[in-house]
Amino acid sequence: MHSPNLETVRMIEDVLKAGTMKRAELKRRLPRKVMHQTLNVALKYLEGRGLIEDARKGITWMGRQTEQAPAPINLSLNRIEITDISNVAIRCALEDRSLMKRLARM
Repeated sequence: MHSPNLETVRMIEDVLKAGTMKRAELKRRLPRKVMHQTLNVALKYLEGRGLIEDARKGITWMGRQTEQAPAPINLSLNRIEITDISNVAIRCALEDRSLMKRLARM
């Protein structure tokens, strides 16, 4: 099995950005020849990342699906304002009672 390098994946991305196409057309449009197995691995990688959709009608470039950043969280722990902390850090702080007590003493 052949693994594509970064240059090959970017080359495939650039061609796919032109529009929906079948695999055969994609292979024709690529500036360099790419082995079929290597192309399949690259397409599977791009599909797993959510950048393309490989459907019956052809391969469609989806681009980056940007998620909106969550709004800053304002918590008040006994006189302390905590702003712009990730959800993970807040959950950890809330689960660790000793940390909450230390924060409350500040």
